[in-house]
Amino acid sequence: MNRIEYLALFMNAETTDQKTELIKAYLKAMNPDANFYLREYDNVRGCKYTITKRGESEGWDKPFGVTSKVIEALHYAGEKHSGQLRDDGQPYFKHILDVVDILIEDGSGWEDKLLAAALHDTLEDTDATYDELCEKFGEVAAKTVKLLSKVPGEPFDEYMDRIFSDDGLDLRLPKIGDVSGYSRDPDSYRLDARAIKLADRLANLRDLPYCGNPDKIKRYIDDTKRCFLQRNISPALMNKIRSEVLKIEGNR
Repeated sequence: MNRIEYLALFMNAETTDQKTELIKAYLKAMNPDANFYLREYDNVRGCKYTITKRGESEGWDKPFGVTSKVIEALHYAGEKHSGQLRDDGQPYFKHILDVVDILIEDGSGWEDKLLAAALHDTLEDTDATYDELCEKFGEVAAKTVKLLSKVPGEPFDEYMDRIFSDDGLDLRLPKIGDVSGYSRDPDSYRLDARAIKLADRLANLRDLPYCGNPDKIKRYIDDTKRCFLQRNISPALMNKIRSEVLKIEGNR
C-alpha cells in the first residue's frame, strides 16, 4: 500500500494499537531504507518520531500530529467534498490526504497545521461556512482556511500576495524544540497558511499531467513560476515544486 492508503486506514482505526501499527507502516512507506523511532501515540497529542536515514548517525525529531481532532476534520472534509472528483477521476478527498501527507513528510505535521490542511478547500469549494469551522474546529483553523480561500473574482497574483505578505507579521521563529510558543502566536495561522499553500501547489502539480488540457497545464506552470518560484521561502518544499515543474516541462 502507499502512504495515502495508510492515512485513509488510520482515519478509521478503532484502537490505539491499530493506529500505532499504521503509523509505523506509513513511516516505513515514506522511506523504506530508514530507521524510525516512534514515541507513544495518543489521540490528543499525536506523537513524535525520529528518522535516521541510511549512513547517518543521528536523526531529527518530527511530528505526526494526526490527532482525534484532525481525524474529525478529515471526516468532515470527506463529507463536504463527497461527490467531487479530480481531473483524473479520483475522489477529491484524495487531494486533501495528499496535502496532509506532504506536510508530514516535510517534518511540519503539527496538529494545528494538519487541521487547517484537512479543511483548506472547504470554504472555497463546499457549503461550509466560516462560523461553522470556528464552532467545530476553532478560530485559528478557521482563520487559516479563510486566508487560503480565494475570493470570487480575485486575481491570482493578488491572492498569492495576500497569503505571503509580511506586513505586520512577526517572522521570528521559535527556539528548536519549543513548539508551544509557535502555537500560541496570534499570527501563526498565517505561517501555517503558507506551508499549506506550498503543499497544495505541490500536490496539484503532481496531478497536473492527468488533466489532459495543454492550455491549463501551461497556465498552471506559468502561475507557479511567477507566483511561487520567485519567493525565497521553505526551500525543501520549493525545491520539490521546482522539480515537478521541470518534470512536466520535460514531458511536454
